[in-house]
Amino acid sequence: MEKHPQSKLTNQTTQRDNKNDFDHSNFLSPTKQADQNDQLKKPPLRRKNKYRPAIVAVCSSLGFVVLNSAPTILVKYLNEYLNIVFPWFTVMLLTGGWPINMFFFFVRYIKRKGRHKLSRWSFGAYAFLGFLDATRMSLMSFGMNYLSGSTYMVLKGTNVIFVVIMTKMFLPNRVLMPLHWLSVVFFAGSMGVLAIGGEEDHTHQTTSKNHFLIGFLCTITSTFVNSVQSIIAEKYFRKLKKNHRSFTRASELASFNGLFSFIFASILPFAVGEHQQWIRTFSSQSFHNKHKIFILACLGILVSSQPSYLFKFSLTDFISAFYVAILNMIRRLLVVILCVLLYNESLGWSKIVSIILMMIGFVMYLHASRKVKKNRQQESPKKATEIQPLLAKTTPTNKNI
Repeated sequence: MEKHPQSKLTNQTTQRDNKNDFDHSNFLSPTKQADQNDQLKKPPLRRKNKYRPAIVAVCSSLGFVVLNSAPTILVKYLNEYLNIVFPWFTVMLLTGGWPINMFFFFVRYIKRKGRHKLSRWSFGAYAFLGFLDATRMSLMSFGMNYLSGSTYMVLKGTNVIFVVIMTKMFLPNRVLMPLHWLSVVFFAGSMGVLAIGGEEDHTHQTTSKNHFLIGFLCTITSTFVNSVQSIIAEKYFRKLKKNHRSFTRASELASFNGLFSFIFASILPFAVGEHQQWIRTFSSQSFHNKHKIFILACLGILVSSQPSYLFKFSLTDFISAFYVAILNMIRRLLVVILCVLLYNESLGWSKIVSIILMMIGFVMYLHASRKVKKNRQQESPKKATEIQPLLAKTTPTNKNI
């Protein structure tokens, strides 16, 4: 039988294709060939270190605890061993380390080639937060200088009272459990016990009855201002787009917050007239024998106070605010122990009871916050499963299209 003419034609074309068969992959266009050469020149990718996040978290946590503990210990050293009690001078030291944060911010800014932009609105917000921070630092400075270090640290733990109240007033979407309010009761009891037995500190070298009252009220007021500042910052920064890395955002907030707080704080000593006491003290013969130690202590406060905000904001973004709260409590207990050991501060019944009540309230507060977070995580998958059937009903099928 003769083959069909169409089959002959197909056989001829297949034979011709087999003869002319060759590897076309070796004949690339000039652009593709250049891309291939660039890929060959590139060094092999480095392996990601799986322990790197843990190392960063541990180092940041240690830096946070050390830098936040140093200012109180160094200020008490100036009070106890150098007999220097200048609250407004202390404010300038606490806010004067902003150039360190600004250096890190500009390094990140140059590295990102100017892609990170600062709007006028955020600049004004930083100025307002800096004013609040200068107010808080001024009040906190009187507490540092007029109270013993252990008493001051125990009182600083009462900021949970104002945080819960301010959250209820200005963040109504936040869920507060009964344990949150019960922790407020324990913190208030801790503050009351410390106020009743506060006369234990009156025998202290730098603490008189009037100074104890001023320091006590200033410390409580500073915790209130701190809670207001945190609520405002949370409401504002929640609106910002997180289009850049956390360290850039943390360095920006820490540097500009410190800059404006230093500007406001540097006006106060000269307005009050404390600078005249500086001149008399620093020009005395007794001061010249210990001026080197004084300079080292001041440098320690400058280097530790403002840069601690970098670790605080970075840990809040990198891990969580819950973790930062735990580190804060560890830091307070560490400062209490060091002040008792280094400066022979009294640890009477009122301070011990106050610390116990503070710890109980803190554990309740953390447990309640953890429970709220778990409930929120459990509710989000339920909402997703409820939304999917609705989307299936509303989404048009191919037939409808």
